[in-house]
Amino acid sequence: MDHDNDDQGIAYRALSTAAAIGAGIVTRTVMTRVWADATGEEPPQNPADPSVGWRQALTWAAATGVAVGVGRVVGRRLAAGAYTKAVGDPLPTDG
Repeated sequence: MDHDNDDQGIAYRALSTAAAIGAGIVTRTVMTRVWADATGEEPPQNPADPSVGWRQALTWAAATGVAVGVGRVVGRRLAAGAYTKAVGDPLPTDG
């Protein structure tokens, strides 16, 4: 068993997860500001609330879902590049 490779895998997964979470938080913050600038209103805090119209709820859900998903991918890709540059090895595999 190669413990160095196991340790590198754990380190990469931790870095990747942290980057994805951070990117998701930043993206949601940016989306909140973009929504407010575009609509003149704050985004719905709870799109399931019956006082929030369907159009507003679905638009917010779709916009944030896509943006957060893209942000997470960007965060993970940046983490992968940083890891590879720092370690000098390809990304560890799960297999």
